[in-house]
Amino acid sequence: MQKYYLILDYLSFIKILFFGIEWNNDLKMKTLSTILLFILICNQAIGQNSLEKFSWIIDNWSTGKGKMVYYETWKTNGDKELVGHGFMVVKGDTVYSENVSIMVEGDGIYYYAAVSNQNDGKAIPFKLVSSSSDEIIFENKEHDFPQRIIYTKKSNLKMVVVVEGIQKDKQRKETFRLKRMRC
Repeated sequence: MQKYYLILDYLSFIKILFFGIEWNNDLKMKTLSTILLFILICNQAIGQNSLEKFSWIIDNWSTGKGKMVYYETWKTNGDKELVGHGFMVVKGDTVYSENVSIMVEGDGIYYYAAVSNQNDGKAIPFKLVSSSSDEIIFENKEHDFPQRIIYTKKSNLKMVVVVEGIQKDKQRKETFRLKRMRC
């Protein structure tokens, strides 16, 4: 929402600039072009560090039935962080657990994953490399596995999470087809 107020401020500035001062047409066009380019660049920069377009992952998700079920839950923690927790239950026992977050930081947006019993409990960073209204792609080429984590919105009730990369010199890919849980 802040982004739109900023654009309105720019438009008010342009109105004052153009209607408050007498300009010749050539200078008006050059100035207007420069200001519009500036607005476009600022708008792009503001959008790059916003988690607003990732809001579709916020909820409780699950996949599987019976003996093996994977759960993932996401919620907001202010306007610069989403926090989540994923865990897998097999025959009533939790066999896998991870704490995850998506955070806006100085040079971009990062996904952090801290998996129980791995990496001394330290969170591993994955930098956002691509995003759209229905897909988020994070990457860390230095990590053993995975190197890429991809969230894709299939509908309001379904999303697919793919973790992929090279492990032991072989391509590996795991796909989780999650459904929004209704409580």
